[in-house]
Amino acid sequence: MWWVTTQKNGASALGLQRVLGLKAMRQPGHGCTSFTAQEDGAGIGRIRLRQIVDASAQSLVPFVRESVVAGSTVHTDGWLGYLPLKSSEYQHEVTCLKGSTKTAS
Repeated sequence: MWWVTTQKNGASALGLQRVLGLKAMRQPGHGCTSFTAQEDGAGIGRIRLRQIVDASAQSLVPFVRESVVAGSTVHTDGWLGYLPLKSSEYQHEVTCLKGSTKTAS
């Protein structure tokens, strides 16, 4: 997933769809696509995708819990939907886009 990690402004579901040659990753009006990428040394290991209803904590946190082992470090942008991860079983680190001092929230 070199493409995901090298996008200057972050990776979008539609951009990932184009790169992977997928017909559809989500249907308009039917939610968002969220993904987790496992760190594997200097590279990326498994990728998990799931359609979620919206970008709220109620949608994002259960997906993270099902996809990521407790005790792991979870790197996200500063989106407010990820805030509950700080008080749960994960180490949560917010990463700003390269060259930016602002988070996504």
